[in-house]
Amino acid sequence: MKPVLPGYLVVCGAVSWPKVLASKWILGAVGWGQQPAELSDAIVGHIEQMAGEIEPEQRMLFRPGQTVEIIDGPMKGNTCKIEKTWSSKARIILDGFGIATVDIAKLEAA
Repeated sequence: MKPVLPGYLVVCGAVSWPKVLASKWILGAVGWGQQPAELSDAIVGHIEQMAGEIEPEQRMLFRPGQTVEIIDGPMKGNTCKIEKTWSSKARIILDGFGIATVDIAKLEAA
């Protein structure tokens, strides 16, 4: 497999930046001061497409605020609203249960 961004470490999720920056092979971060720059959803989507993780059209199936139905898993049959999408995941708001993260493949337009 060919590296997508040779020489770069892309970190997703909540991490301790001082620990990442203190790691043996990390020389610095792209950003300002000690806080690395946050990548926009568009850039993350482009990186994922380059890596072959998602199909270009898969990421844009759902928009924030759109009502969708869960078609697989323990919450199957429930409707919810999309709060945010990234990669192959979506953050949803489910009445009575709060906010959850699910695979986009488990959702369908309502």
